[in-house]
Amino acid sequence: MKRVFHFALLLLAVPTVARGEPYIVGDRANPQCREALAFASAAFRSDHFVMADSTPPRGWPARPLLGWNGLNNYGITFDEATFAEQGPSGDSLLTLYWQRREHGGKRFVGVDFTPNWKGDYFYILLVDAALSEAAVRAALDAGTIDSPLNEEDQILFQDKAGRYGLLTLPHGYEIERSWTVQAVSANGVSTPCRITLRKWTGKPLVHLPPPVRDLAVLLRHAVGPPDPLSNGFMSGRLEIAVLKSWANAVDRPWALSSYNNARAAFVRVGLRSWARQNHVQAAVLTKIIARRAPAVHALAAYYHSRFGLAAADAQRVGAFVTDYMMIPYFSFETTAEQEDKEARSRFTANPWPAHRAPAARGAPPTGG
Repeated sequence: MKRVFHFALLLLAVPTVARGEPYIVGDRANPQCREALAFASAAFRSDHFVMADSTPPRGWPARPLLGWNGLNNYGITFDEATFAEQGPSGDSLLTLYWQRREHGGKRFVGVDFTPNWKGDYFYILLVDAALSEAAVRAALDAGTIDSPLNEEDQILFQDKAGRYGLLTLPHGYEIERSWTVQAVSANGVSTPCRITLRKWTGKPLVHLPPPVRDLAVLLRHAVGPPDPLSNGFMSGRLEIAVLKSWANAVDRPWALSSYNNARAAFVRVGLRSWARQNHVQAAVLTKIIARRAPAVHALAAYYHSRFGLAAADAQRVGAFVTDYMMIPYFSFETTAEQEDKEARSRFTANPWPAHRAPAARGAPPTGG
């Protein structure tokens, strides 16, 4: 009875978060917007950590032609019947994805440029079909290219009626909150809508219960400030991974699909070694360990309330997510032996129940 009462008290502390799946903001009748919504809804339900990295749903009437595959610095996918990959040429460092056939006097051209450690720049142009590849390269190098499209990180698709649409994805360092939809027709390029992927705003942790936030504060404390001698890339990469992981913990917990057991064990060993260095760090680790259980129970109450999970299922998922989130904060110095161990390791899978559709209860918003 006491345990049931404790769970009920936790439910009272569960924050209110906007529910529902992706929805259209703008022209809900536009065919390209409807195609994009079908893609986004399937991506939301998928177990892909990044929604834009999902493959289109089975039966999706549109066909992806060219685009960023969703994971920053990972590569470009393209339909080989529609585009030809043209590598760097002469003084040009650009890789172009050249549409083989023009349409209405225009041609799509994908541009991929790998400049430095920050990663690739990829964007899609719509240029005059009379321009040669050499002319496009020269215009790009000179900064004089004329195109109504110039957004980074896009996916180009075409529906059964031959209409072209583009999804503009968030930058790799951002939480996926929306995709912008552009439609290309004989009249030019328009932006009929955007697809809202997450209705909530602000930082993810604001939307999780206080015991979860308390644990996150301690984990961030253990990481400490960035190394003043570093360029910030490593700490920045970790910050992005943590931010996106907490965002999924809020409204797509099934997308935290598994964690590497050897990696988790390595982090635990690293934390214990770190704690032995002085009494202040030892006290931080003691608090982290003590606050795990309250975080698990609070997440369980949150998942029970928001997603309708049975209490036992919610408890298992809450424990998994809490343990998952202990990993992305840390990057201890590793060895080839450890990397080999992680490569051969088993994974702990997310216990999200298979019989539960991975979507929040309640009808999705209709948009505006």
